[in-house]
Amino acid sequence: MNLSSKKFQDHLDKKEVSMAAREYLDSLKNSKDMEGVVQATKAIPFIGCKREIEEAKQTRKPLLEQLVKGTINFILAAVSLSRSESQLLGKTDDKPKTCLNNPTVDNQLQRSPRH
Repeated sequence: MNLSSKKFQDHLDKKEVSMAAREYLDSLKNSKDMEGVVQATKAIPFIGCKREIEEAKQTRKPLLEQLVKGTINFILAAVSLSRSESQLLGKTDDKPKTCLNNPTVDNQLQRSPRH
């Protein structure tokens, strides 16, 4: 079953899905992709003895925090890079920018005074 499907989300909402805490911990120990396991199972509640549930929660918490920090850092780096690129692209010439595109001179100021 796809973990992001609507049907799976309905099962989660109805508390019909759970995961054995011991299996979760074993999966993490044997996994080469701990972040993937944590990400895929973050919404699934644990079942089992109290000690194993607590251990699984304590194991999952810092890994989730690490994933969140990594995501935030990635987004901030992307925004910073985007700003830097747009600033570089905006400075293609060294000509000063002016708001006076078509200046006009009043005719009275152009006439020289007559004596």
